[in-house]
Amino acid sequence: MPRYSFSEVLEGFTSQECDRFKAFLESKPALEAEEQRIVLQSVSEALFAEANAALLRVLLLELHAAKLTGKIPDGGSEDPFIAFVLSAKRPEFMRHLDDRYPVLVRRLECVLARKRRALEAMVSRIIDDRARLASFFGMSCDRLLALNVDLGDTHDQGHAVAKLQFSGGALMYKPRPVELDVRFDAFLAQLFPEHSERIRVPKAMDCAEYGWCAFVEHRYCTSEDDVSGFYRKLGQWVAVLHLLAGVDIHCENLIAAGSVPVIVDPECLFAKATVVQDKSKGRAYVEAVRTIFDSVLRSGILPYRSLFEGLKGVDVSSMAASAGQQSSASVPVLVDDGTADARIAQGCVVLNAPLSQPCPKNVFLRHVDDISDGFVQTGRLLQELDDAGRLSVLLDGFRGCWVRDLYRPTQVYSEVKKMLWHPASLHDAEKARLRAELILNKGTDLTPNQVAREIEDLVLRDIPAYRSKVSKARIADALKAWRSSESETQQIIFRASILAADLNSRADRRRDNSRKSVPRPRGGTGGDVDRARRKCAEWAIRRLLKFSVRGSDGSSMWIGVEHGMNGWGVDPVDADFYNGLGGIAFALAGYQREATCGRVNAVDGVEEVLDGCLVTLRSMESASKPKRGGGFNGAGSRILAWLALHVLLGRSELLDFAVEHAETLSGDDRVGEVELDIISGEAGLIVPLIQLAEVTQDARWLATAASIGNRVAAAAILDERGGRWRSAASEQPLGGFAHGATGVGWSLARLSLSQAGRESDRKRWAGIAEQAFDFEKSLYDEEHGAWRDLRASDGMDFSSAWCHGGIGIAMAACDLYERTGREAYLDTLQTAVESSLRLGWHKRVNLCHGSLGMREMVSKGKQIGIEVDGHALEGGDRIVLAAVDKLMNDADQLVEELYVPGLMTGLSGIVHGMCRIHPESDLPNPLLMEAFRPCNDRRVAQSPVVSAVGA
Repeated sequence: MPRYSFSEVLEGFTSQECDRFKAFLESKPALEAEEQRIVLQSVSEALFAEANAALLRVLLLELHAAKLTGKIPDGGSEDPFIAFVLSAKRPEFMRHLDDRYPVLVRRLECVLARKRRALEAMVSRIIDDRARLASFFGMSCDRLLALNVDLGDTHDQGHAVAKLQFSGGALMYKPRPVELDVRFDAFLAQLFPEHSERIRVPKAMDCAEYGWCAFVEHRYCTSEDDVSGFYRKLGQWVAVLHLLAGVDIHCENLIAAGSVPVIVDPECLFAKATVVQDKSKGRAYVEAVRTIFDSVLRSGILPYRSLFEGLKGVDVSSMAASAGQQSSASVPVLVDDGTADARIAQGCVVLNAPLSQPCPKNVFLRHVDDISDGFVQTGRLLQELDDAGRLSVLLDGFRGCWVRDLYRPTQVYSEVKKMLWHPASLHDAEKARLRAELILNKGTDLTPNQVAREIEDLVLRDIPAYRSKVSKARIADALKAWRSSESETQQIIFRASILAADLNSRADRRRDNSRKSVPRPRGGTGGDVDRARRKCAEWAIRRLLKFSVRGSDGSSMWIGVEHGMNGWGVDPVDADFYNGLGGIAFALAGYQREATCGRVNAVDGVEEVLDGCLVTLRSMESASKPKRGGGFNGAGSRILAWLALHVLLGRSELLDFAVEHAETLSGDDRVGEVELDIISGEAGLIVPLIQLAEVTQDARWLATAASIGNRVAAAAILDERGGRWRSAASEQPLGGFAHGATGVGWSLARLSLSQAGRESDRKRWAGIAEQAFDFEKSLYDEEHGAWRDLRASDGMDFSSAWCHGGIGIAMAACDLYERTGREAYLDTLQTAVESSLRLGWHKRVNLCHGSLGMREMVSKGKQIGIEVDGHALEGGDRIVLAAVDKLMNDADQLVEELYVPGLMTGLSGIVHGMCRIHPESDLPNPLLMEAFRPCNDRRVAQSPVVSAVGA
């Protein structure tokens, strides 16, 4: 039996139940002496483990209290820990526990008694069913060789799954009805009648209140063909479970048995449709959340990252667990065990390799096409059966089966149980109960009586389990939901989740692998180019419209691959400019304007979806304020978006919304740690405020910008290398536009060219901006002819992206050259263009780190007259159009542009970029945070955009 730190103390709590179980065993002559020994040892270990889990925190607290109050010696010849253990075995310690934790002893006695009775029931069932088991499973059950109880959570008064090793093989004991397992496998046999190696669930023998299942041994595949077959079958599972509204098939509930993925715990089928409690962000947002929750992601097979404490950021899906993602968890662990300093502390525990994988190393990203083929082909099979009227007949076979209803994640129950057994909660049980009620009443439509029963289960260390029978109506609801879910939408979500896992698996994403050396384009931009541009623009806008989620009130929302606190995942987009609704609305408004001018093809629905997007954007802003800062993510991005939309659409209320966000910044003298970069920090507020002041002719916004500029300037790190700022994106200050010195320096330079502040302020801002550009110069590597990206551990990564490389540096230099005419900026622009072209055109298409961003740089350089190797720059339009054409003709690629609807790395950026390629387009450039085209651009001098803002 495992030894626990407080084993001698625990024995005082478990001995009575151990003796009772021993007496029970002695009354069962059907078990041989060795079998009785095996069972008794296993049960004793289970009781000890339960007592240890319940008491450990209390005993540690009492240990330290005794040490602090001098009740045990601290040092000397007598070991203080042993002294405490000896004192805890005395009767007066039990009286002390009763006094300090009134509910503890009574609760624990009840818990142990329930567990003992549950284990007695299991042993009785082993004895009663042994002969039937041998016959049913075709194996010898003469001798019990091993017993492993408490596999997983306990439910229904201490019952848990157990593994039994008989002389002829292993079986699993399930303390629940397993008729569902029997019917499920029969259903699969009818779906795939000619497949000997079909997807399956283990053979099961149902005994009404409980059941027995064959044990599935994990086996790795032995050939590449087997691996491909495994992943095709995994795609089949996704399709089948989507039909059956199956959930909870995480990596512990699916076993790779060679080339066959076997679901070993299929108790959660025909789950009820998701009810979204929070409706504050509007109807389209609610519909987007419901669409995700009830999509193919619901089963738990496709990649997803846990949101719960301890497992935050860990992918626990059947498909992607340990696929190069975070493979350890931060959990409470016992440190300095067996000493007077023993305590609970957060520790990093390496997770075991999941048994859901067919290879030692997860390779699912190599088999995306296999997974997709299995998913699509099974979807077609199910559709054919439905069209023939046979699918509902097959589903009718599930009627009357018991299923488990998951009203909330098991992790929620686990955290509440931990809270209810905390020493403070055991001291004041009523206060803890009220807190548990508060937690469990949030985000659910369960009744007060149901919540009260949940708390009773958790108080006695059970995880609540709701069970109900599958009815005709429930089958009809599942079938109706499946029929109403668009196949193409499900495929998009399916592939988006895999893309998110791919992005997450790149633990070190410092290297830009999206470049490809492409010859510099030659030739003009004739009519054929414009036809191709229009075609690409129309494809992009139609795809964007098609995958919008609409609310019943006409509001619009999008689902996409989003980056959050736990990495990439499939979520509704946020409200910001970078990849959220602000940027999407900006692209839609730009397309609408260009269509009015005849520069792109008119497409029905743009105005309607744009209006719906604005409705959702306002709802989201009403529900929660954006974080301060950020020209792309934060309050600055909202000012920029609403201001640009006001200019493009000519609607005065949109300007009011921009002012509303600017007003939240006034008088905010922030202290302490704040972000400072362009994307999410203080520097990102400056240019939007300058433009707002220009449009409104309100000096308040220049004063606010000046205050922010002073704060950013004061935070600069200045030395012989130049000026730079700490970065939330890296352990050290960075270069580049998005998170580094160029972007922050550019914002201060822009501020110095405005009427903000005093003359001395403007000189200081200009001086610090020059020091920032000096720091950027120090990162230029002559040997490689490019700027170093300091996010790389060795500092020897080189990028030509807008966000972290030459394109962003070029854009800033070009903008400042056009505004000042200073030759130093022209020199930087020349160097940046040459460096970026030397590194090669990006095969990705987006604005941030793709060919559209490079095209913007080349176009600007061409306007100014930059030459490379004695040749005038060409626009690169053909390269960009070819890249978009590749997306159009291969819409299954795992690239962000197809699954991110947003502006800077996604589809909206393609929409906007295709519009801007037209030589007469006057749409603003988001890479320079333009809300409107500046007057220094000669082409815009007579622009209706400029006249609309009174420039």
